[in-house]
Amino acid sequence: MNADSLRQVCREHASASLNSLVMACRRRFVEAARLMEWDTPVLTHLSGLGICTPLELWPLFPASSLMCDRYIEAFYSPQRLLISGPADEPDQKWWRYFHYQLVPGLVANDDVVRNVLRAVGGLPCGNPQEAARVLCHHLSEMTLPDSLPCWAPAAA
Repeated sequence: MNADSLRQVCREHASASLNSLVMACRRRFVEAARLMEWDTPVLTHLSGLGICTPLELWPLFPASSLMCDRYIEAFYSPQRLLISGPADEPDQKWWRYFHYQLVPGLVANDDVVRNVLRAVGGLPCGNPQEAARVLCHHLSEMTLPDSLPCWAPAAA
């Protein structure tokens, strides 16, 4: 599988991946609000997001493409395919990375959680597209899990 094929797989599965991210953000926000014993109409709406009310994922599609592109840039290597087994297929590695490393790291960031939820209409927001744009900016600048920051010295 080459990098373009992996990008295509990412696009084909973007809705499912983004749904997973949104649900993780929703869960974190709702749990934090319940810990504080807050019960508001916004929290009621958010609790039903994706369950009672449909998700509008389209504002997050640029973020999905950006995450995939950053992953490919940082971790994809066609040489690894020569010595890999089925579990090491690039699409399987991307899926594991996204769900077990990237999403938990993103959900740990309060601003990411709020902007994901604002972008999909889970939290009040005057401009959901701007929330999605801010999220993309964060994704473009963040250090990916299992990678060195851009300012770190190169390995000798």
